[in-house]
Amino acid sequence: MVDSVRDLAPIVAVVAFFQLVVLQQTTANLGGIVVGLLFDLIGLTFFLVSLEQALFPLGKLMVKQLTDLVFIHGASAAGSIVENVRRHDFFWVYLFAAAIKAD
Repeated sequence: MVDSVRDLAPIVAVVAFFQLVVLQQTTANLGGIVVGLLFDLIGLTFFLVSLEQALFPLGKLMVKQLTDLVFIHGASAAGSIVENVRRHDFFWVYLFAAAIKAD
C-alpha cells in the first residue's frame, strides 16, 4: 500500500496545485474526493499485488521455457550442449518481450 501512496502522491499534488494555485478555486466536494482517493488507493494496491503474485512469475516461467534449448532445438538438445546457438533461434523470446514491453 505504501507503493500505491507513493504512486498516487504526484498525481494528487499536481491536481491540487492546479486547483488551488492556477484555477484558484476550492473543491466543492472534498469528502467525495477523499473517499474516491481511498478507493483508488485500495484498487491500485490490489492490482499491484495481483501483478506481483500472478503475472510476473508467469512471465518469468514463460521466458525460462522459451529460452530452453530443448524448446529451441527440439528433443535432440536434451542432455547435450548446443554450440551453434544463433540470435534468430530466440525469435519467440524477442516476440514475447516485445509483446509485454519488458523494462
